[in-house]
Amino acid sequence: MRRDNNNNNNNNPTTPRDLKLLDLPIPLLVHIFNNLGKTQEELMNLTLVSKQVNKICKNERSGIEWKIIPTFEISALQHEGGGSTQTLIKNMKTHSVKKFLRYRRMLVKDLHKFSNENNGTPWITAANAANKVQMDGITSLYMSSSYPVRFSDNNYLPRALAQMVPKLREVYLSNMHDINLILRDLSVKSPLLEKVTSNNNKNEGILLNGSVMRSFNNLKEIHMNNTSFYWSGSDDNIADLNNHQDIFLFHKCCKSLERVSIQNAKYSYPRIGKLSQNALIKFVRNAPPNLRWFRSDLSICNILMLRKERPGIELPFY
Repeated sequence: MRRDNNNNNNNNPTTPRDLKLLDLPIPLLVHIFNNLGKTQEELMNLTLVSKQVNKICKNERSGIEWKIIPTFEISALQHEGGGSTQTLIKNMKTHSVKKFLRYRRMLVKDLHKFSNENNGTPWITAANAANKVQMDGITSLYMSSSYPVRFSDNNYLPRALAQMVPKLREVYLSNMHDINLILRDLSVKSPLLEKVTSNNNKNEGILLNGSVMRSFNNLKEIHMNNTSFYWSGSDDNIADLNNHQDIFLFHKCCKSLERVSIQNAKYSYPRIGKLSQNALIKFVRNAPPNLRWFRSDLSICNILMLRKERPGIELPFY
């Protein structure tokens, strides 16, 4: 009899041993899902588990606290040493404008694997082709590389993509040369840009005065940690605390700035070294009234001094 009872329990689909995740009540599943996904990639993978999970995650009334952002992902083809920028643009031109409207974010991986097809196509030709692909729905652009990328005739994908995103609000660039080139392109094509993140870009730096971003009238945030800067001409006065009060860090693009982070920022030209304390102090003293947060390598003594002068600006120690 004991053996028969065990057999009956094993065959009973309602025993706890056979209970599956998706057998749980919807509210409990929602609680679990809300604590699972931490990145957009993880959230998108979660929706692929099953049709039931997909339905729960995409139902606005289910109680899911996060929202999946429709993402257009670009990665290099694994053949002949990498992807072709020209082929990518050509393929994108075959799609209708309506198909692109649903995407809100563009993610570009492994830029160093992309290249021109070496057929002599000049940059201007590629730019004209890219201009015919307009992705008006894209508001965030993420581009990264495992190795430093130089924008040239051998790899002009970043500059080509900059021609396609007229409604861009945020751009994230990592590990690249020639950042000024793409910022110039975006200043023409994406005047609504509000946030620029350009970390770990240590070669051929960005102009200290911010002139390359002067067309971004709505620019609210600059995050450029571990990044190199350079200056020329009147920029020598950026660290002069007694004179030229209208010349300071980012003075040509600071009208709407609210948050700035330039931790571990350095000069790359005409000399090499860390930004001086005077240059950082002068920025805080002359920054527009809308600035609320500034992270840099200011010394503790200077932070304490500036907190008294500009109490409306948060100056973290780290």
